[in-house]
Amino acid sequence: MDSRIELLCRSLPAKGLDAILVSNPYNRQYLTGFKARETDLSSSAGQVLATGQGVYLFTNPILAEQAKIETSGLELVVYEREPYVAIANAARGAGVKTLGFEPDSLTAAAFRALEQAAGKDIKLIATENAVEELRVRKDPEEITLIHKAVEITDRAFVEVTTGLTEGTTEAVLAWELEKAMRELGAEALAFDMVVGAGPNAALPHAIPSGKPIKAGEPVVIDMGARYEGYCADLTRTICIGQTSEQFRRIYDIVLRAQLAAESSIQAGQTASEADAFARRVIEDAGFGAEFNHSLGHGVGLAVHEVPRIGKDSPAVLEEGMVITVEPGIYIPGWGGVRIEDTVVVRESGIEILSQAPKEVFPV
Repeated sequence: MDSRIELLCRSLPAKGLDAILVSNPYNRQYLTGFKARETDLSSSAGQVLATGQGVYLFTNPILAEQAKIETSGLELVVYEREPYVAIANAARGAGVKTLGFEPDSLTAAAFRALEQAAGKDIKLIATENAVEELRVRKDPEEITLIHKAVEITDRAFVEVTTGLTEGTTEAVLAWELEKAMRELGAEALAFDMVVGAGPNAALPHAIPSGKPIKAGEPVVIDMGARYEGYCADLTRTICIGQTSEQFRRIYDIVLRAQLAAESSIQAGQTASEADAFARRVIEDAGFGAEFNHSLGHGVGLAVHEVPRIGKDSPAVLEEGMVITVEPGIYIPGWGGVRIEDTVVVRESGIEILSQAPKEVFPV
């Protein structure tokens, strides 16, 4: 963790900053190892003040013992009621005149409290992706943890969907998948699971319902385990019983689009170029309007991280980035198909972590 904080601190002068206040929970964990999470928008589990003079972790009495166990090499400050007063006092003690903050991670009320505590002697400067630009490239330890999360997800998918029967509801299927991931070692879900059957499969973020799954209809499952803080993201589309001609046609287009992207993506390309490999296949088949989201996104401590892999994204893919490749086609009233892998960008291609079978129908 020390090297990550050192890299962050070395980047501050170029941004015109003496120090930075890190409020985003994933950035906080990345820098310090502190895994606590906020319970609501009005409270903070902890904030990190990184200065050239030292690093401080501010938290409340409830989480103080956890912070002592999970962190080292920093000064722990336990506050009762006024976190931003404590933060501003520490910043003044370190000679801070310009303090960066993460605007996306502070409520308006929190910013007002920080502004009042900082007063006129500490200038507040909004930052953008100061920590995220470090997180975007995963080190070998991070990739190992993501790979473990992916393995858990793959195994749970195969165990639960093998022999799935007609009449099982979306909600029951989602619960069985969650239960399997927990039993296989997941500490939590990486995100709220998506299970959409029939017309609900046309909703990219369908919420599992009491709808019974019928034979012959598409079932989109988007799932992921969290392991030691790191996420997996897997989508497969299955069908119980015999498939229709339309299902086979749409599935074949999406699979060809995904395979085209996975065989072509490599470091040095822009994210928009990566998106185009898959989008071109779907557009040529006449379904461009039905592919209504980006090809993918970064994955790590958060299930959605930079870079966004979209048709207008200028980000450049680099060695060590972990991203998803997930083309889809969604037809209202009928359903949809999405196929997604979690992959690692390498110099000459990608390493595909997801190994759950793709042609999994009929189950």
